[in-house]
Amino acid sequence: MVLMPILLYPLMGIGFFQIALLQVSKVRAEVGRVAYRGVEPPARFVELLNEQGKFERAEVDTIEALQNGEVDVILEFAEGHEETLKAGGQVRLKVHYDDASERSTAVFHRVQGAMNAYQQEILFQRLESRGLTQEFLNPVAGETQRAASPERRAGYHLGRFLPYLLLLMIINGTMYPAIDITAGEKERGTLECLLSSPPSPMEIVLAKFGVVFFFGVLSAVLNLASLGLTAASIFESMKTQGLDEMFTLSISWGTMGMIAVLLVPFTILFAAVLVTIASFADSFKEAQTYIMPLFFVVVLPALVSALPGTELTTFWQIVPIANLCLLMKALFLEQAGFTEMFVVFGSSCAYAMGALSLAVRIFSQEEVLFPKEQAFAIFRSGRFFSRPKENAQLLPQAGMSDALMAYAIVFPASYFISALLGGAPAWVSLTLQQWAVILGVPLFLAWFARLNLKETFLLRHTHLLAYAGMFLALAGGVCLVQVYAVFQNQWLPSPGFEKNLADMMRKASGGSLPVLLLLAALSPAICEEMMFRGFVLNGLRTRLSKWQCLIVSAMLFSALHVFIYQLVHTFLLGILLGWIAWETRSLLPGIIFHFVNNAIALTALHYTDYGEKNEGIDDISNFVQSSPAGTVGVVVLAAAVMVGGCWVIRRMTKRMPNAEE
Repeated sequence: MVLMPILLYPLMGIGFFQIALLQVSKVRAEVGRVAYRGVEPPARFVELLNEQGKFERAEVDTIEALQNGEVDVILEFAEGHEETLKAGGQVRLKVHYDDASERSTAVFHRVQGAMNAYQQEILFQRLESRGLTQEFLNPVAGETQRAASPERRAGYHLGRFLPYLLLLMIINGTMYPAIDITAGEKERGTLECLLSSPPSPMEIVLAKFGVVFFFGVLSAVLNLASLGLTAASIFESMKTQGLDEMFTLSISWGTMGMIAVLLVPFTILFAAVLVTIASFADSFKEAQTYIMPLFFVVVLPALVSALPGTELTTFWQIVPIANLCLLMKALFLEQAGFTEMFVVFGSSCAYAMGALSLAVRIFSQEEVLFPKEQAFAIFRSGRFFSRPKENAQLLPQAGMSDALMAYAIVFPASYFISALLGGAPAWVSLTLQQWAVILGVPLFLAWFARLNLKETFLLRHTHLLAYAGMFLALAGGVCLVQVYAVFQNQWLPSPGFEKNLADMMRKASGGSLPVLLLLAALSPAICEEMMFRGFVLNGLRTRLSKWQCLIVSAMLFSALHVFIYQLVHTFLLGILLGWIAWETRSLLPGIIFHFVNNAIALTALHYTDYGEKNEGIDDISNFVQSSPAGTVGVVVLAAAVMVGGCWVIRRMTKRMPNAEE
């Protein structure tokens, strides 16, 4: 996989260029078939047309013949065109061509050149007959001078697509080594011998990471070198064909050096992530299944970095992948400073260290490396195959694969419902999303797999004082989120997002507060909690540790809400709700928490006339901006209340018989 692209670039690049030249020459040499409908064309126009290439007159002038390829272009001059032109009038010329045919389109462009030349001749004749010069039509002679150097112009264009190529090259070079030295060793049965050897899990992970990092850098360097040499060869061939003025490529050695340096954080990040992901898999094929979604995850931030107006601001400097792509673009344009490079490098290495630490933890847990779960619960349930009667009462436990499969169904189904039912009443879309998809999918999978519904969805009571702690955590959390929202709006404004959301809520509820609370507070509280804190969280806990489960489930919960302005809010809320469910072993506190949190926001939205009156929101924003000391005090107090609530929950659940440490 490292050497194959190096061989393919010259073959594909030079071969494609040669084929393109042959096709261009073929198109230029083709005889255009032109039909004249009605009156004969002007003789001078026919002369100018022949100067554009070879033409022959076709006898058929029907649209059917044009669509069938019997004629390329049909020209239709108006009656009395020569007299009209001599009198200084305007002649209408209809041109028919097949824009779905490359041949017809190419001939049309040649006809268009003749039309422009004919029009210019007539125009100059009219000016001359009146004693006027060409300057009469063009009183202002515009002269455009490009200020960008050839290096910056090349960097502007390369910065749009080169990061994608670099990402794909690194992933391609690191994916198979990462799979082979993790899941591949499990499949071959050699990982047990390695773990029984003297090196510690950290040393094993670092060694594997080093191997993957080496192959990633080697693959990227060789691929870039092959791609660059192929491009240089093609541009050199363009000079001999007279096409060098169409393209200009000039890159300074300093920029090329910075690209090479950027390979380090890119490769560090992906090597660490791929080693971590592949460690969860039990076989080579399973690892490929886990890693393939990474390609789609990578594309999104890379695409965001290519959007117009996206610059390397403070926020984007810490966004994984996007920060590296934007830094590369800034380096091409010679706009990156030392501070930006330091932050991007530091944040990327920090993310990589986090992934490596997770891999070390994985290699320290025997139940993760060699799990008992071997298949989806739906296949272990016995519905596809007959179950022995003596085991009929046993219910399989949901696993990590079941949780990810449920999310893989829920996420696209929820999105497609909202997209396809855009013209339907909003309450229909919301109801189907919540009850039929977000709750219906995990319920169906749990039923089909014969899972214990009480254990899967944590349908049990908890200590009464845990509910008091939940309300304290809710009060503190709501205050912290409101303060954060003010700061987020300063560096990530949401133009029109609140208004669009308010309009959707108004249409869905018809202006009724009880209906609004039912659709957007109670329904999400029940459905989303049973999906994410029930089915998903319990599935993840079979392979991940406590905080790994909380983080992953919160990320999935946040991604379901799609809107970038809600990602941080919903992620933090998902962490807190997941922690409450984990500690209490019950879904009821989380459902109440979720309902009250949404109800507070929706009630405020209702009584502010769905965003038309912003007095309360403006008061919070003005307080945060005008009183830094007061804001710090509110944050400290809210955090203390939230932590106190969590302490109460933790203390009360420890006293329960089935509490988990």
